Amino acid sequence: MSALVPGSGRDLIEVHGIRARGHHGVLESERITGQPFIADVVLAVDTRQAAGSDDLADTVDYSLVAQAVHAELCGPPVDLIEVLADRIASRCLAFPGVSAV
Repeated sequence: MSALVPGSGRDLIEVHGIRARGHHGVLESERITGQPFIADVVLAVDTRQAAGSDDLADTVDYSLVAQAVHAELCGPPVDLIEVLADRIASRCLAFPGVSAV
């Protein structure tokens, strides 16, 4: 974790190595056989309330973020990785407290 703005409570939370088998790609072979995908996400989160309370309810549950990313990786196929990245970012931004991905 690294601070975006020291003392602001806005930190970058990194979740690495989310793995899933997906069927994304332009080539028919990619769609038929699938391939492994690995995603890392970096979330901007205001951590001040959770830092003071030590309560999971006051922050983003990163296990749920990882599950959402995994669901996109193995979800409905897309041709372009950019579309997949946009879907992942949108899912992450839907979590309360995440201000940027």
